[in-house]
Amino acid sequence: MTLPLAMPSPKANWDIEQIRRCLELDLVSLLFLRPLISAGFVIPVVMQSWHCIHERDWMEAVASLAHDFAQAAAKFRESEFSIRYQIPQKSPTGNPTLYWDGPERYIEHGGLVGLLKREPRWLPRTARFR
Repeated sequence: MTLPLAMPSPKANWDIEQIRRCLELDLVSLLFLRPLISAGFVIPVVMQSWHCIHERDWMEAVASLAHDFAQAAAKFRESEFSIRYQIPQKSPTGNPTLYWDGPERYIEHGGLVGLLKREPRWLPRTARFR
């Protein structure tokens, strides 16, 4: 899964204050999703545009609108999705496993399974599993 960042392409001609604001927006997402990024399930990507400098303000407004809409849609639909973690001792493969469940229109057949090579670092040391 890709995570589009607000940070512009390093080649872009943006001012440093704009880049700082974008980085502040991205840091929360990157820190929150760090375990999934480290495990390779989420890949952060820098968004690029091939529009000319004269359309920059318009493209920023359109991108901001699209991001706001995506955030609102995700918030509206979040209760329809779940992620479950299964410890290696209970997993049929013997590996730590993640299960994604959600509507079939978003996730093929309503679920995905991801096998991990090792127990994730984000797993609490004092957690009790049934």
